[in-house]
Amino acid sequence: MGKGNQAPFWQDYVKALVMMFIEPALGILYLYMLYRVLTLPAWGQVVVGLGVWVALGYGGYWLHQKTKKGLEKA
Repeated sequence: MGKGNQAPFWQDYVKALVMMFIEPALGILYLYMLYRVLTLPAWGQVVVGLGVWVALGYGGYWLHQKTKKGLEKA
């Protein structure tokens, strides 16, 4: 990034705060959720897995549609 494009100090400060406090908390929350899923019975793990699979598939489809619209405009 050139000298003229440098972000203001407060933006870097906010990014540093997010990295120091929010990201570790999200990591701990993710590990806790993983622990809770892995301690479910087998049918519960299958249901959660299918839910995640559908959510990722829908998100990918939505992103693809959004990208396709953007490419058609150009």
